[in-house]
Amino acid sequence: MLKLMIIDDEPFVRKALCQAIDWKKEDCLVAADCRNGREALDQMETVRPDIVITDVRMPFMNGVELAKELCRNWPETLVIMISGYEEFEYAKAAVNYGVFAYLLKPLDTEELLETLRRAGKRVADRKRLNSMQVTDRRIYEEVLRGTFQYDKYEKEHELLQK
Repeated sequence: MLKLMIIDDEPFVRKALCQAIDWKKEDCLVAADCRNGREALDQMETVRPDIVITDVRMPFMNGVELAKELCRNWPETLVIMISGYEEFEYAKAAVNYGVFAYLLKPLDTEELLETLRRAGKRVADRKRLNSMQVTDRRIYEEVLRGTFQYDKYEKEHELLQK
């Protein structure tokens, strides 16, 4: 089950994100919801979410600053950024800090779910890969590019073992 952290300074948006989707059906658990990036950072060590869904514009610490801290201290956590603003600077900063996706408000539930499914697959692939000994440099390059597919690797690995 994937652990999520939802961060938005608007209580109604935060509640809607927590309750509008059947997270259990998606094999997800909303482990924490926070009002801003600073509150989220305070909870990171105890919650250890797989995926963070964060607004961009918030008081005290915005989503871009949060993404920077997560990239530095919890690089395994994927970040999905949501924003009501189509400003290029936010998107550019998000890319610089390895944000997995940048979605615009109003959110399309299906787009959010599809993004979460892709993020969940990446999390699962990373966890499985971490449990194996990898010596092939190509695998690391694919992980960095975001093109790594665990299922494909597992099949190749099985064939080589025979």
